[in-house]
Amino acid sequence: MTAVAATAFGATASLGLLPGLGAQAARAESVTCSNEWAQQAIDYLKTKLGYTPPFYFCYQIDAGETETTYITFDETDLSMGENHAFVAECDSDCADLDLRIYDEYGRLVGEDTTPDSYAEVLIRNIEANETYQVDITMYDCDAAYCGAVLGSTPRR
Repeated sequence: MTAVAATAFGATASLGLLPGLGAQAARAESVTCSNEWAQQAIDYLKTKLGYTPPFYFCYQIDAGETETTYITFDETDLSMGENHAFVAECDSDCADLDLRIYDEYGRLVGEDTTPDSYAEVLIRNIEANETYQVDITMYDCDAAYCGAVLGSTPRR
């Protein structure tokens, strides 16, 4: 597993929870969201949601591997609402991607393990400075690696 620490407008990485902004993971292994497969995953997610999520990271994940990201929400993020959905989608080489969300105490607070390429987990009543561990697992990938995108979007 690899990890990314991100806070909105923090020192590590900008979460970018303002409409139209995307953030990429701030680590050596991260990939930009401008690759063909990354753009394909973003386009699939945009089609599913009806819009591009205001914040997202892009990944290359091998079949059977899990990518872990740590996300902390601050007051600015929560000004858009205290309920957020974590959403994930993968490219055309992927058929099954799962999403699990853990609170800062390591407790599973939500998961989407349906056998498809899209996953969504709604977390309600998020408080400022709470950190969530987000695990994306790629179960079915027909290529050397698959592209995936993880986003967060305010929900009611």
